[in-house]
Amino acid sequence: MQGHIQYVRDLLYEIPQEAQDDLEGEIDRLFLKQSMESFIREYADAGGWRNDPTLYIKIPLFATDHVLSQRESTPEGIRSDLLTLLAQIPAFLNVASRNLHRPSEISRQVALNMAGDAFDLHNRDIRAYIEEKIGGNEELLTKNHKVLEAWGAISKGVASIAFSEVICHRREWP
Repeated sequence: MQGHIQYVRDLLYEIPQEAQDDLEGEIDRLFLKQSMESFIREYADAGGWRNDPTLYIKIPLFATDHVLSQRESTPEGIRSDLLTLLAQIPAFLNVASRNLHRPSEISRQVALNMAGDAFDLHNRDIRAYIEEKIGGNEELLTKNHKVLEAWGAISKGVASIAFSEVICHRREWP
């Protein structure tokens, strides 16, 4: 993506800076310049999603929901998919901990609440699902325990990272 952004930046310098005599040419020049500047603004910060802790929490939750909601799958298929997923969640959350640097305070607080809910989901509901629907498979229970540790670690990590400064103007009420 960065290569494409640089390519558009380079093209932007090739657009004449002076106004065109032809009205239609001037409109085209301005429109093209604005479009290219918008592209650069939009995509140069596309990596901003990497610093959103809520996204890192949503992805494993959506994946867990997807695995458990499979209607056509056999119990063995769900067990296999759940085993694969539970093995991936700790590494994914570890990546989140490394990527997060200065999320907004709102994002940080929402992520803390979500991580707590995710911990509760795995501690109560996923464990019960494994015990009741999959016969208490020890390998799944062990993987789920590792996921619980990962949710705890991401919660501690999010709680400890600095948040980006948000300038708030307090209004003095009479």
